[in-house]
Amino acid sequence: MLNKPIEKVVFLDIETTSQYETFSAMPVRMQNLFKERFKKEIQEEFESQTHIENGLSIEKCVEEIYDIKAPLFAEFNKIICISMGILDTRNKDKYSLKVKSFINSDEKQLLTEFSESTSIKNFTTCKKEEQFSFCAHNGKVFDFPVIAKRMIYNGIDLPYIFDFSDKKPWDLDYIIDTKEVWKFGVFDGSVSLDLLAAAFNVESSKMLMKGSDVKNVYYITKDMEAIKNYCEHDIYTLASIYLKMKNIQVPLVR
Repeated sequence: MLNKPIEKVVFLDIETTSQYETFSAMPVRMQNLFKERFKKEIQEEFESQTHIENGLSIEKCVEEIYDIKAPLFAEFNKIICISMGILDTRNKDKYSLKVKSFINSDEKQLLTEFSESTSIKNFTTCKKEEQFSFCAHNGKVFDFPVIAKRMIYNGIDLPYIFDFSDKKPWDLDYIIDTKEVWKFGVFDGSVSLDLLAAAFNVESSKMLMKGSDVKNVYYITKDMEAIKNYCEHDIYTLASIYLKMKNIQVPLVR
């Protein structure tokens, strides 16, 4: 899985938020479907000791679950940033990362620009041995399917690398998921990017903010630059971990 030359790996990360700032701002039809989809979580939150003591309403619980869950599911979220990075290994004493970010509150424009980027467009025209692989932590479960689904929702033709409809697992050898790799075949062996960063003693992007903070940063402080910096920092963390997994001890500098 990690046999690809490091210069041929594109490190990728996305940041998402909810399509609407609050649950009550969603169309009623979507509100009802959200409550049905997450009724177990809403009920558990309502029945928690904290809510019993504070006397909070079920409506407040729905809003809290919306804040947590909506950014994570393609039916309720939108992508606001995609960052990609490629290692520059010409300096053998220290590597650097060439990073390109797409950030826009207009998701369709963002995804269109991303789909037309060189790394994506050239994938199908290169010979197999010249193709880049794409690496993300939990990418097979989150980043790649969310990108594909949000492209479909926005009426954008799927680039080959995101069209999984007729591909077999062995056809997806160009996708590297470090969370899956680190399981080493163990069913319950998954770890977070933050934990891997700590274990490998590399700087974590979570020192800037956490994924759960992105929604408030987007809607309340409206700091798109902070979201971009966080997403790009994730790329550096991911690339650093990837090098450690390959037992390459050359430092990666920003």
